[in-house]
Amino acid sequence: MVAAANHKSFVYYRRALKDFEVAKPGSIFFLLLLTFSGITGFSQTDRDNGEASQLKMNLLKASPAERPDTLIKLFAYYRLQDPVVAMEYAALALNEATQLGDSLNMVKAYNARAFIFKESNLYIKAIEDYKLALGIAERNGFENQVKFLLNNLAIVYRQIGAFDKSLDYHLRSLKIREEAVDLEGMAVAHLNIGILYNDLQDWSNNLSHLNQALSIGTKEEIPDIIRDVYLNLIYSYINLKNFKEAETYVKKALEFCQTNECDDKFLAQIYYNLGNIRFYDKSYEEAEHLIRKSMSFINPDEQSRIYSNAYFKLSSIKVALNQVDSGTYYNDKALEYANSSNYNTIKLEIFKSYADIFKQEGNYEQAYEYQKKYIELNDSIFSQEMAKNLANIQMEFQEELTQKIIAGKDEEIIRNKRINQLLALVVLLVTALLVIVFWNFRLKQVANRKLNEAKNVIEKQNQALTDLNNSLEQKVRDRTRLLHDTNLKLQKSNMELDNFIYKTSHDIKGPLATLQGMCMVALKDVKDELALNYLQKLSETANRLNTILAKLLVINQISNSMIIDNKINFEERIDKALEGLEKGIQAGGIHIKKNIDQKINFISDAYLIENIFRNLLDNGVKFSDEAKKESFIEILVKETNDNVAISVTDNGVGLNPEGIEKIFDLFSKGGEKAESIGLGLYLVKLSVDRLEGQVSAEVTPEGWSRFSIQLPKIRKEQPEKMVEDDVHRF
Repeated sequence: MVAAANHKSFVYYRRALKDFEVAKPGSIFFLLLLTFSGITGFSQTDRDNGEASQLKMNLLKASPAERPDTLIKLFAYYRLQDPVVAMEYAALALNEATQLGDSLNMVKAYNARAFIFKESNLYIKAIEDYKLALGIAERNGFENQVKFLLNNLAIVYRQIGAFDKSLDYHLRSLKIREEAVDLEGMAVAHLNIGILYNDLQDWSNNLSHLNQALSIGTKEEIPDIIRDVYLNLIYSYINLKNFKEAETYVKKALEFCQTNECDDKFLAQIYYNLGNIRFYDKSYEEAEHLIRKSMSFINPDEQSRIYSNAYFKLSSIKVALNQVDSGTYYNDKALEYANSSNYNTIKLEIFKSYADIFKQEGNYEQAYEYQKKYIELNDSIFSQEMAKNLANIQMEFQEELTQKIIAGKDEEIIRNKRINQLLALVVLLVTALLVIVFWNFRLKQVANRKLNEAKNVIEKQNQALTDLNNSLEQKVRDRTRLLHDTNLKLQKSNMELDNFIYKTSHDIKGPLATLQGMCMVALKDVKDELALNYLQKLSETANRLNTILAKLLVINQISNSMIIDNKINFEERIDKALEGLEKGIQAGGIHIKKNIDQKINFISDAYLIENIFRNLLDNGVKFSDEAKKESFIEILVKETNDNVAISVTDNGVGLNPEGIEKIFDLFSKGGEKAESIGLGLYLVKLSVDRLEGQVSAEVTPEGWSRFSIQLPKIRKEQPEKMVEDDVHRF
């Protein structure tokens, strides 16, 4: 819902922007267009609001140099109540600032536009604009803008699950705020880093940064920081199953709201967390009541993430009460809102819940699909590369802190040394050489003590880094074990699927043969034309079903049979593959062109080679274009350095470029012909994979279809001895 609305908004924005580009900034037409267009014209609401009206009047009177700043103020006014109009003002501000070479307002305009993209869940576009703004700000030394842009980039990267990049930008922002002694900014940075560690389930760092933010917020009396830290501490202690501590902070948060302003979003999250606590206490009815009450405070279109969490928790409650249908329904709602906001971390929980529900119902196919989605998303978010990046970022940050400590100690030592030297010089004027020796001795003592302190700090930091590495290694081992268990389950599922296909195909073949025989007898005996027509269609359907079963058996055969190597005669294999296709070739007037290198000495499985040609040629015959005067299928076989290259080209109806990536998938069709069942190209891919080759499809510049295959002369799993006689499996 959110994405669709924003799409319409940006279509309108681009159309309106073209009108503004017609008028050059500074011209009378441009000013009139600003005043009377649907974008900035005075509506009834504007006339009632003095601030908006005054800003628009200022814009009409402003000089070219003043316009970008006024447009940014108009953006700030509209950014929450009307994002479409706000986006238009941001675009106009960027255009004006760019023409003037006004770097600061260019940064503000890019930041403004990125804000709208972020709020519309268009995170990639938001990242692009934030980075453009950051580059300009860094080149021009706009430190105040740089720290905010780093924080904004970190938040967007966290929302798309790129936690390593998010942490990097947060730490860079924190460094700038610490150097500027910006206490409120430091509290914001610590709060955001704590939230990030919450997503990573690193509770030690999570609580450390949240408590630092709370300490600064309490000392500096920053209500927004205190409120948000309370909320995140509640969530952290719930995840740590420390419900007593969680309820303590719930009480503190509610007491805070009695003396400070708390918005509906904050109250919604408080009630959600109370419901979460009751869920773990198994007070399911009270938990459901609290979760639903939390949802009543907010608009689902504006707070899709909170709604996604709430629906997921309702699903968990229903599953705990054995109300599986209701649990599935709420899971669907949770996934809908998670998709609208690209909320990947809750998607992991939803997919896992789906897998558990379907497994409980005995629907193992659906359970497998959602387990697969869970693993794929989990690996994309918490990859080993991300874990290494996070470790490196934290190590670099800790090392930088260590170097600062050492540098501070060195400066202190030097400062003390200079002071002592001055004192020694003064004493030298009034005392004897003995006093000078005494002060030099004291100086060495101080230096040694400082060095020992620095050494102790370094040892503590090294121990912390060692503990962090051990933790990360354990996580990697846990993920590896999970992958191993999942692979075993997949192998078992594949084996069961192969057995199912084989047994089912054989069980159906008997009744199907009887049906075909009865159809043949009936076609000879029945005289009624309508009945004959029905019998003919029934016979054709039975034949197609027989073809499907045969190909399913071929799939099973290819997957489970041992590869038998022979010297390959490509001419002979192609001729055998053409057997049975003569009727279709003659009916379509198809000309078969063969260009085969006769000097090829190639050892491989004759059955698999023949299967490749049979299905590619059958595909070319099925999808021939009857409207063309001359149809052809061209077969090319040649030898390269380490491979045998095969290509089959036809000038039939052609391939759909949009679906070409999935053309080799099971039951994927290259076209819409009824007789195609989507197994032929899958058999080609299966055969090529068994021979350790590569297959691809493309549309030639002439619009023809071309399938290219590369088969290695020497396979990794090739046996040492070759079987001399040709082998037929069927």
